[in-house]
This record gives sequence, C-alpha cells and structure tokens, in this order.
Amino acid sequence: KKTAGDVGVEIEVEGWSLPRATPLWRREDDTSLRGESGEYVLDRPAPIGKLDEAFKELEDAFTKSHAEVVPTYRAGVHVHVNVQELTTTQLFNYIVLFLILEETLVDFCDNTRQGNHFCLRAKDAGYLTKTIWDACEKGDMQFLNTENIRYSAMNLSSLFKYGSIEFRSLESTRDFDKIKLWCNILYQLKEAAITYTDPISVITDISLNGNEAFVKHTLKQYSPHITSKSDWMKKLKEGVRNAQDIAFSRIWNKISLDIFAKDGGEF
Repeated sequence: KKTAGDVGVEIEVEGWSLPRATPLWRREDDTSLRGESGEYVLDRPAPIGKLDEAFKELEDAFTKSHAEVVPTYRAGVHVHVNVQELTTTQLFNYIVLFLILEETLVDFCDNTRQGNHFCLRAKDAGYLTKTIWDACEKGDMQFLNTENIRYSAMNLSSLFKYGSIEFRSLESTRDFDKIKLWCNILYQLKEAAITYTDPISVITDISLNGNEAFVKHTLKQYSPHITSKSDWMKKLKEGVRNAQDIAFSRIWNKISLDIFAKDGGEF
C-alpha cells in the first residue's frame, strides 16, 4: 500500500506518570515491557522536515504529566524509513551502506543496545547477512519476508508490511533531540544510497577515496557523530567485511524491477 511520509517512529518506554495519547501520537501496550509502560507510535509517517512538530508535542505531554522514563534493555526506539520510492538496486545500496556503518552507528546508541537480542547487529547474528545474500544471489526478495530477521538492528521484514526498513538500535529515551538526530542520520543514509550506481560502487568508493571521504559523502553534516570515536576506522573495516559478500553477490541492474511490483523475474 503506497504510503506518504519519510519516517515513522515508535518509542517504547518503562517508567511512571506516562502521558496518554496525543493528536500526533497513539499509545499502545507492549507485552515485552514491564510495569507502567507503553509504546508511543507516530500516528502516520512524517516528512523528515516535520519531525520537530511531532517531537515537541510528545515532549510537552511528558513534561505536563511529570513523566519519568526508566532506562531498560527491554525498551528501544524503532525508526521506520520509507523506501517505497527506491529501485531494488538503490534499496540494496542502502542495506550495504548500513551494514558497513552499523557498528559505528550503534555506538551512537546506548551500550545496552550492543548485542541486545531485540536489535542484533550483523556481527551478533550472521543469519541476517546470509539471508540477504540468498535474496541477492537467488534474485528473490521473498527470502527477506521472514520473522526470523525481525529482531535485527536493521529489520528488513518490515519491507513487506510497511514498505520501510525498521532500525531498532536506539535506546529508550525521552531525549527527543537525540531521537530526531537518529532519524535524520538514517534518512541521510537513504539519500546517500541514491547516489551510488550499485552496491559494488559503494565498496569501490571506500577503496578509492578512503574511509573519511566515504563517511563525509554518505552522512554529510552528521559524519562527526561517527568520526569522533577513536576506533571508528577499525569498525568501518569490519563493516565492509560484513557487506562485501552481498555487494558482489550478483550482476546488478541486469533487470530492473520495483520490489513492490515484482512479477516473478530477477531484479
């Protein structure tokens, strides 16, 4: 189903004095959480430039109710980035870009999200990269249509439910500026995916231009959030190793099909 808007947001919280729903946010129960808890879901995906309004409304509601959010490994922030307008090759550019940057991006999040079984990284569970490789090598997106990869840091099964990639690594927080920044970083990475010919050209960019130029190109003004960490180059190199088998798994653009209008042929 065609959906407007760039980003959807789900904020899980445990705490007390939590506010009810607001005009832009609905509050849902989540059985994986404990005590007074809930999941605040943006009522509809928002344009990336309209997130200020949405987060301001929720922040005001938390302030008015004197809400407290308790840190917990069980709760997180899930961001859905709408990818319906991407070609299949651009979609895999996005996937490869995230896999390369995954460890450095998860460093932006709380350390309770590293190795967390609700948002496993590629290094934590190799099944995800094997599943993506199968989809590429076989030319069949249905390999990704499985609940077995739902609890990955990058959940690709949401493609078939919402036409989005769900990113699950951010911790539960009422720091709405941090949530907004995370949304913008993930959206910028999607914008960068459009600038590459195919996933092989992503790997080639790093080889020819170097790590720092690659990060500046892909994340633009958000790159300092990656390069400020002392071990970011080492983690980027590990990310390339996770992604390169996928990047070189097929001849790209041999046949171009929209993932959401797939007629049974190869992509």
